[in-house]
Amino acid sequence: HGGGALDYEVTHPEWLMSGTTSNTVLNPAKKEVLQRILDVTREIVTNYDLDGVVFDDYFYPQGGTAENSTAPDWADYQASGTSLSIGDWRRANVNNMVGEVNKLIKSIKPYVCFGISPAGKSSPPNVETEYGMPALGGDFQYNSIYSDPLYWLKHQQLDFVSPQVYWVSEFKKRSEWWIDAAIKFDRHMYISTSPTDYTSDASAGAQAMIDEINMTRDFNRQDETGLVYFEYKTFNNYTEKYDGTNRQYL
Repeated sequence: HGGGALDYEVTHPEWLMSGTTSNTVLNPAKKEVLQRILDVTREIVTNYDLDGVVFDDYFYPQGGTAENSTAPDWADYQASGTSLSIGDWRRANVNNMVGEVNKLIKSIKPYVCFGISPAGKSSPPNVETEYGMPALGGDFQYNSIYSDPLYWLKHQQLDFVSPQVYWVSEFKKRSEWWIDAAIKFDRHMYISTSPTDYTSDASAGAQAMIDEINMTRDFNRQDETGLVYFEYKTFNNYTEKYDGTNRQYL
């Protein structure tokens, strides 16, 4: 999506929807959108030597979407004939997409892992009754971007989950909760953390990074865990110059 002639705003504006903010996404309710996602995934998995495929945490527009007749997907919701609430219908659309992507990847290269990196706070209203997990407080996605990562884990639609636990002060309790969920549903889990947390929190610094690494090692009870950093460039304090012959790091 780089501003060229193939932009969806030009080629398929009917596939797009916006929420209460400026975010625009491909409408997960559209069969054509699902097919496009599957086609792109198929091309990548087929033509490249991959170890895995990972999706970021955006499904419906970040910041929320109306749930009444003003909603951009209201016509799709009405046409579906579903008896679900519009929130449950949206989550079902996402769950269906995740499951179909997983099946496609496995049909092409069964050894390629599929994962998603959701927001680090994912304690939905039914967390105790549906998933047997303790309510931890806070959820950034269930009623905002209409995604339910615990569903993907429970139904083994993913090989791994990489939740974005971007809070030094909450790293331990959030990470332990996610690892318990991964073990419960027999999936792998790789915590995603942000090096910028170590500098934005005056009480953190390098020691926070060391503490998170040590905690992650302690959590590793059955080879189900690891640590991911976003973004790698925050580790670098240099810029790279290339004059056509030599690389210089400044």
